[in-house]
Amino acid sequence: MWIVVCIIVAVIFLGWLGIGYVGFKTAICRGHELNINDRKTLKGTAWDQYYDEIQEGIAWISRQEAEDVYIQSEDGLKLHGRLLDQPGAKGTVLMFHGYRTHPEVDFSASSHVYYECGNRIVHIDQRAAGESEGKYIGFGVLESRDCCLWAQYIAKRFGTDQKIILAGLSMGASTVLMASAHHDNKMVQISSSPEKSMKVCMTLPENVTGIVADSAFSSPYDIIKKRIQTTYHCKGTLLTVAIGIWSCILAHYSLKELSVPEVMKTNTIPVLLVHGTADSNVPVEMTIMAAKNCRTTKKLLLVDGAEHGTGYLVDNAAYTQALREFCS
Repeated sequence: MWIVVCIIVAVIFLGWLGIGYVGFKTAICRGHELNINDRKTLKGTAWDQYYDEIQEGIAWISRQEAEDVYIQSEDGLKLHGRLLDQPGAKGTVLMFHGYRTHPEVDFSASSHVYYECGNRIVHIDQRAAGESEGKYIGFGVLESRDCCLWAQYIAKRFGTDQKIILAGLSMGASTVLMASAHHDNKMVQISSSPEKSMKVCMTLPENVTGIVADSAFSSPYDIIKKRIQTTYHCKGTLLTVAIGIWSCILAHYSLKELSVPEVMKTNTIPVLLVHGTADSNVPVEMTIMAAKNCRTTKKLLLVDGAEHGTGYLVDNAAYTQALREFCS
């Protein structure tokens, strides 16, 4: 009898882990990225509604002279960005895109505002996306460490007397907010091969003067669980835990490793938090909680009726004013 029970329990356990692995592969492994030019796949989405504005912004970006720049992550990945410089630039805005999309899409409409405020801009391909290497998406946890290294690269190249602003949309917004947690000056060994081994300081430079976070989620655990609930109409706790186990084993990070609301309690960098009130992907309450916990200078812009990541397109005037005040 006990043997039968043990077998049944083992089958259930292995089945649970198996389903979790499928969820891990679906959510965290590098996958199909948004193709903004395939309009058929955009039907019914916010991207389709503002397609012309997005394409106009992409056209502006493509007209700017760009330099491909690269850094190495702490775990030896080659990360790629596109630097749009300008004469007399007084600062740099590092732009981090969302989940399985592209910076030229996420910042298509707003890039020119940052640029016109006198900043050079860097469109960064997050790990496991675009031209950057990587097998696993870190939901902001791994990317926040990459963010520190990008900021260090810019500070070294252009000087610590020039300000750096971190800007992110969706997962990119969580990335830049989580990056503010790295204040411990920890020396990390990075290496893709023994001869290329080096140590880096995993912290943000002091000339990072601001963070713009649009539609941030609170943690990988919270957003994965929320998406499971929305998609499959269940609590999602058991599946999220199983995905988290595989994440720890294979991607080497915990889904609860960093929480934006908790990070905001100790953050000292001024922040501009933006979220659409009609966001069906990331609950607006996640940004509201982050704002409540933030103890430093902050501005919260809630865009009435805006879907996920479309605040700039829905209320262009208010969003543009907020950016100019924050980034000039």
